[in-house]
Amino acid sequence: MTRNACLSVLIEDTELAKDCIIKLFQDVPYDSTFRDHTAAVTNGLKRSGATLVPEPQSIESVFGQKLNLLSIYASQFKVSAIQKDVEASSRLETGATGMVEHFWHLEKRPTALDVLSLYIGKERLDQITSKLSRWVRRHRDTKRIRILLLMPAGRWAEDIQFLMEVFPHAHFDVYVSPAVAAEVNQFNLPRLRMRHVDAGGKAWSLLAMRLALSSPAPTAFIAGTVRLREANLLAKLWPMSDPVVLLTLDHFVLALCQVIGTTSAAPV
Repeated sequence: MTRNACLSVLIEDTELAKDCIIKLFQDVPYDSTFRDHTAAVTNGLKRSGATLVPEPQSIESVFGQKLNLLSIYASQFKVSAIQKDVEASSRLETGATGMVEHFWHLEKRPTALDVLSLYIGKERLDQITSKLSRWVRRHRDTKRIRILLLMPAGRWAEDIQFLMEVFPHAHFDVYVSPAVAAEVNQFNLPRLRMRHVDAGGKAWSLLAMRLALSSPAPTAFIAGTVRLREANLLAKLWPMSDPVVLLTLDHFVLALCQVIGTTSAAPV
C-alpha cells in the first residue's frame, strides 16, 4: 500500500521530486520467499510506461552490520530466525558468489498504476475472480447477503461501504467472532445487522446448522487459513445459499473490484 501510494503521487504530480533521483528497494527477506513477486512488480511497472534500471549494491563487507541493524526493529526481535532468508535474498541473481541489496533506479515514471497487477496474490485472486463473476451476476440485485467473518478485516469501514455500493439493494447480516467484534462494533449503518458468535468450532458449527434451517441468502464465509477446511465443510450445509468461502475480506473486495472494473476500493 505504501509503494502504491508513493507511485500514485509521483504519477499525479509530475513536478513533484522532478529533480530527485528515485530508487525502488526490494524489501528483505521477502524476495527469497516469494520469488516471483519482484518480477511481477517490475514487469507490471514497465508495462505501465516505467523505465527501471537495476542497481545492485554490494553488502558483503557489511553484512554483519546489516544483521545488527535489523535487530533495532521490534518486528525483527529475533534476527537469528530470519538470518537464513536475509542471506538468501542477498545472493539472489548473484550466482551465490556475492551479497547485494537490490535497488532499481526509476529513470522514467509509470504513466498509470494498475495496482491489482502488482498484488502479491494475483494468481489466487484471478481464480477467485472467475468464481465471483458468476456469483455477482446471480446476486447483484439480491435483498440480503450474509457475511460470516472469522478473521478481522483491517479495513471494515471502507470494505462494508464498498460492498453496499456493489450490492445496492442488499441488507447485510454479518456474523462475527470475538476477534472481529472490536473492529466492526463501532459502525452502525441502516443496512447492516451485526450478530456475535462465540469463539471455537462448536459455536460456529451450531451456527452453520441454524443457517441450514433458515431462509437461504447468498453467503460469503471469510474463514482465514486455519479454518478454511472446516469452513468449506460447513458451507456444504447451505447449498441453496450459494456460499463462497474465502481466506480474507481483502480477497473478496479485490475480486469484486476486478469483476466490476474498478480499483477505487482496492486494498493493495
